[in-house]
Amino acid sequence: MSLLYKNHPEELRLLLIDPKMVELAPYNDLPHLVSPVITDVKAATQSLKMGC
Repeated sequence: MSLLYKNHPEELRLLLIDPKMVELAPYNDLPHLVSPVITDVKAATQSLKMGC
């Protein structure tokens, strides 16, 4: 969490993956996200291969 407070969205971009769909949904509105929290395993794999 401290990374979010110490860095502007232009400086820190995050890709959050939550295949169990239980922990990361509250973070969907963060401006630091490259995309909404990914819950699909295939989509996560594709995003990681593309380097976001």
